[in-house]
Amino acid sequence: MSLVKNIMYIKIKKLIIVFLLVFVCSIFVFSIERFPRPEFESEYQMPGSTKPAPRSVFFEYLDVFVLIAALSMGSYLSIRKRSRIGIIILMLFSIGYFGFFRRGCVCPIGAIQNIVFTLFNEGYYIPISIILFFIVPLLFALFFGRIFCAAVCPLGAVQDLVHIKKIKIPYFIQKALSVIPYFYLGIAVLFAATGSAFIICRFDPFINIFRLSGNFNMIIYGALFLIAGIFIARPYCRFICPYGILLGLFSKFAKWHTAITNEECINCGLCRDSCPTYSIEVPVKLKNYNQNFILKRLKIMILLIPVAVIVFGIIGSRLNIFLARFDKTVRLAYMIKNEENINKKGETIETETFRASGTPINVLYENAGLIENKFIIGGFILGSFTGLVLILKLISLFRKKDIDIHKTSDTGCFSCGRCFSACPKNKIK
Repeated sequence: MSLVKNIMYIKIKKLIIVFLLVFVCSIFVFSIERFPRPEFESEYQMPGSTKPAPRSVFFEYLDVFVLIAALSMGSYLSIRKRSRIGIIILMLFSIGYFGFFRRGCVCPIGAIQNIVFTLFNEGYYIPISIILFFIVPLLFALFFGRIFCAAVCPLGAVQDLVHIKKIKIPYFIQKALSVIPYFYLGIAVLFAATGSAFIICRFDPFINIFRLSGNFNMIIYGALFLIAGIFIARPYCRFICPYGILLGLFSKFAKWHTAITNEECINCGLCRDSCPTYSIEVPVKLKNYNQNFILKRLKIMILLIPVAVIVFGIIGSRLNIFLARFDKTVRLAYMIKNEENINKKGETIETETFRASGTPINVLYENAGLIENKFIIGGFILGSFTGLVLILKLISLFRKKDIDIHKTSDTGCFSCGRCFSACPKNKIK
C-alpha cells in the first residue's frame, strides 16, 4: 500500500510540475504592454487614473474565514493526520484561492507594510481584515509551528510543488544567506514607516503570475525563482521572505510541532536526507566540543554587540541620502535639481507634470529635506538592527546543545511533511 501511494505521489507531482511550467511559459507569450505610454509630443490627453473597487466587507471577512479554515486544516494534516498527500491538496487549494482567485492580495507578508505605515501615519486607516491576516498565522505558529508556510501561503506552496531534486548548499552559504530576510525586513519597515514604498509587494516574485499579467521583467523574476526552486527548496521562503522571520520566532515557543514520527526515533538518518530545507536537527553531544573554546568565543561575541550596534547604526545613518532616493518626492527633487543645473526643463514626464501643477520648487526641496532627515534616524535604526542580527547569527554558530534524536527544527521547519514517508517507523506502522 505504501509503495502504491509513493508511485501515485510521484506521478501527481510530475503532472503538477509540467502544468506549472507550461502555465508560466504561456504567460511569457501573452504578457505584453496593454497600455503603452502615450506620445506626449502629440495632442494625446492622459486619461484619469482609476482604482479597482474595494471588496465588500462580507468578502473581506470571507477571506479571513478561509485563512483560518486553511490553517486549521493544515495543522490537522501536518500534526495529527501526518499526511503529505493531504498537504499537497491543501497547497493546490491555497494556490487557487489565495493565489489566482485573490490575485495574491491581501497576504500576511505584504501586511507587514500596512501595519507599519499605520503606526507612523495617523491619517491612514487599515481594515481589520488586513490586521487579522497579519496576526492569525502568527497565532497559529505560536501553537502549531509554521503551518502557514506548510501549505497555506501560495508563495511557499508553488515553490514546494516544483521542487524535485535537492542540491546540497554548503552550510556557511546557508548561514550567510539567512541574514538577507532580516535586512529585507528592516528595509521594508523603514520604507513603509517613511511612506516611501511598499517594496515587499513591489518585488513579490509570483504576484504577476497569479494575476496573469504585469511587467514582463517581473514575470521573468518570478520564473527564475520557480526554476531555482526545482533544485533549491523554497528559495524565496528561506532566503528572502521577511514574514518567515516572525513565523520562526513565534514557532520557537509553539507547544506542538510537526514531528518526523510518533514512534521512538532509531536515529537512522533517512529523514535528514528527505528534508530539502535542512530543517532536521541531528543528534549531537556537547561533550564532543571544546566547551572552553565555545564559552570564550561567546563572551567575545556578547561584548561585540554594543560595538556592532553603534558602528552599523552610524553607517546606516550616513546612507540616508542614498536610501531616501527611493522616495518619490526626494527622487523628483533631484530630477528637478539636475534639470536646473543643465538649464533644461521638462525632460521627463515626472518633472513636466510637477511644473504643470504650479507647486513652488522650494516647497518640493523642503519636503525632500524633511524626508532625508527621517532617513538619518531610520538609517541608524536599520544599521543597528543589521549589526545586532549579524552578531546574533555568529553567536548561534557557537551555541551548542545536546540533541538525542533526529527532530525537526522549532524555527526552521516548514511543516511540509516530506519526512513522513522517509521514516521507516512510519512505514512499518
